Amino acid sequence: MAADPVIRRLQGPDDIPLFRQIRREALETHPDAFASTLQDLDAMTDAQVLARFESPGFVALDAKDPIGLIGYIRERPSKMAHRATLVMVFVTPLRRRSGLGRALLEHVFGAARAEGINQIELAVAETNPAAVAFYTRMGFETIGTIPRGFCHEGRYLDERLMVRRLDA
Repeated sequence: MAADPVIRRLQGPDDIPLFRQIRREALETHPDAFASTLQDLDAMTDAQVLARFESPGFVALDAKDPIGLIGYIRERPSKMAHRATLVMVFVTPLRRRSGLGRALLEHVFGAARAEGINQIELAVAETNPAAVAFYTRMGFETIGTIPRGFCHEGRYLDERLMVRRLDA
């Protein structure tokens, strides 16, 4: 029986290749599900990747292979510092429906609570019903829609806004 994946924070220069590998897989697998593109990733310098690590990002590893990615960006103004936006959620296709997505999200919830964050928000493409259903199962509620929130290859996609309170 294989060991459970390890989930850990992305931190320093040694994690840049891991980040690039799993992020590339995410953007290649679902190019319409993320605000970033492969071109954006390829244009990022190592210094920009390291700066990205200042907002918590977490990788799931099976042995040394990255199989999942998740992060959040905390609001900076003091009156909004209780809020964060979930970003980069991805589980490699072969590991979906294994509980890894739940484990990644629970990891984020714990890290966010430890920072005093009590509300996680996200935007997900309406064209991704599996993700919407997953977030709903994880306690997120729909609070609105941004019409034409994404433009992917000349096609506009609406974004569903969702929120989960961690202190409820």
